[in-house]
Amino acid sequence: MIWGKVDSARTPPRLPPVAGPLLKRGAAKVQDYIEHVGVARVVVKKRPCEDAPPCQEPTNVIKPTLKEVKRSDVLDDPCLRPDKKGRWPAGVFRPLYIKEKPLSSLDIQACYDRQADTWRFAISALEIKVLLDICENNLLPPIRIIDDISVLSSSEACDALADVIGHFEYPIRVTFWYVFRPILIAHERHHKQDYEKVIMLKLPEFENKVREILITCQEAADLNNALQKGQAAILPWAHVLLTNAEQEYSKATLQPDYEEKT
Repeated sequence: MIWGKVDSARTPPRLPPVAGPLLKRGAAKVQDYIEHVGVARVVVKKRPCEDAPPCQEPTNVIKPTLKEVKRSDVLDDPCLRPDKKGRWPAGVFRPLYIKEKPLSSLDIQACYDRQADTWRFAISALEIKVLLDICENNLLPPIRIIDDISVLSSSEACDALADVIGHFEYPIRVTFWYVFRPILIAHERHHKQDYEKVIMLKLPEFENKVREILITCQEAADLNNALQKGQAAILPWAHVLLTNAEQEYSKATLQPDYEEKT
């Protein structure tokens, strides 16, 4: 609403009273109503997208984060089947499939490009779920899973330390049946790092697709509407990113001696 002075010496036009027929037609119909001699009120209607945050710099997707989940969180448990050489895994890592809903978080930001009359989008958070766990069902007695060597007696600790060396072979080889959970987890996190590298290689293509998504002010007149439409447009491309990354990573794991070299 903008107020401006007018010439008080001039006689103001005769206008109907506030309670007159104009109000019956709705207060929104009243424009330029003079409440006092010499003062005029001008009702200014806001344009759609006027309050939208302006675009000030190129939008970029942030680095995704990988969230580790357990075997109970996936549909297909790889601990329940041996590898091609008949070996049962002690630990597992794999990306989640689309049907397992791998996106833990996909948050977007929107800005309005006034010159182009379009909304542009960027990712503010991209968190991807991955399976990383120990196959305790395959580590049965006499195997002992050790989380902290300090809980062992002196004699047990000596035997357990002797088994540490066997953890750096694949499959692990132990003499005294001690298996260290932290070492198994560290091995699986090497696989996680390999998958993260694949994600980063595939990310530029995803970034380009996000930049190409343009929604006009006519299609989304406010920020909330733009965010909803942007999320719906970005989600399929996020699924393409994860599908391509999972396929690329799976190819790498099929290379000879992949596990032995990890």
